[in-house]
Amino acid sequence: MPETIHLLLDTADPEADDLRRGLDDLLQNNGSLVFRFHNVSTEGLSVEWQEMILAEKRKLTPEQLDLIEPEELHDASFNLSMNSLPPPKSVLSWDNLFRFIEQTHAMLDIPGEELVILLTPCANENNWFSSFRSNAASEGFVQTTDWEFFVRAPRWFPVAHQIWTLILQLKGFGSLRNTLRYAHKSAVGCLNDFCEQKSDIHIKLRTADICDACLEVMLRRDLTQELLAAATPALEKIRLQSKFLQQRFAEAEASPLFIDEKGVLHFENYQQLSCRLAPVEKALYLFFLLHPEGTRLNELSDYKQEILDLYLCIRNQDISTASEVVRNLVNPLNNSINEKISRINAKLEQLLCLPGRYEHYQITHTSGTYAIPLFPEKIRLHARWDLTSLSK
Repeated sequence: MPETIHLLLDTADPEADDLRRGLDDLLQNNGSLVFRFHNVSTEGLSVEWQEMILAEKRKLTPEQLDLIEPEELHDASFNLSMNSLPPPKSVLSWDNLFRFIEQTHAMLDIPGEELVILLTPCANENNWFSSFRSNAASEGFVQTTDWEFFVRAPRWFPVAHQIWTLILQLKGFGSLRNTLRYAHKSAVGCLNDFCEQKSDIHIKLRTADICDACLEVMLRRDLTQELLAAATPALEKIRLQSKFLQQRFAEAEASPLFIDEKGVLHFENYQQLSCRLAPVEKALYLFFLLHPEGTRLNELSDYKQEILDLYLCIRNQDISTASEVVRNLVNPLNNSINEKISRINAKLEQLLCLPGRYEHYQITHTSGTYAIPLFPEKIRLHARWDLTSLSK
């Protein structure tokens, strides 16, 4: 029976839904693991940023670890670099952070042995991106913001990598104390690199590997071959796609675009990168793909039924609610359509990083006519999006 990993998605993050869509593609359920999201809120727990948090950070050596009390141990391998600091933000005290996770674990009636990871945009008083308790416990957290200071990729890539890292470290070492005992002070491209300099985090993303010495220790403990087999292709996917996005050149030719039966965009020649839009955004994007000649926004109301059919195929919603969503979208006196186009274009830009990539796929306009400039021969649509079948 697969093990359930519970991800507490902090709605204090205004872009939590986009983060979840990105993670859905990188945390796919398999025979060993099932990922389950829970919406939670840390609102009220955070305090204002204090300059004292930016005081001198501990640089822990393996020899120093034994001199520190267990609850003073935090994941030094994820210490933010002091060279390029993100802007100030609200923070969570360490006690409040883990108390919240512990209480939510119990409130949701999650079995004690099942792993719970909080995904929060808030910083913490120790200024680390991820950690778990120094003593054995099935609870941890990942900070979901500020990754752009260290990684050239949408944040769900490093966040997914950190989630997999926590899972493997907890299974393979049992506690943060044991994890740090085996940490590599100098980066060797192992998941258990110490990463004293935060900028070294990109090495983990680039290798997505566990060194032989660490793997031997982890397999002697509770890391199973089944879990390792599940994590390996997921980490490899993160590695390949992140490596592609790190390339600072634009592709000479646009990748073919495939839209699957769920309306997810797949860029076939870009390491199978995918973009998961919100339901109404999917319907709008599909509409423009189906009309390469382009359409004026004030004429969209003429296509209301077609857009509604697309939307209902994507989202299982009662007809009256769906009709209201589409009615607002095509209303020329409403700004909804411009907002949706801007969000779609922003998501494509965020994912593909370079103008030479994302400009092929964005919704653009010339003389008031809006269209997607990608050549029709580059577009493949699942049979579900055949206009004749939609009209039946």
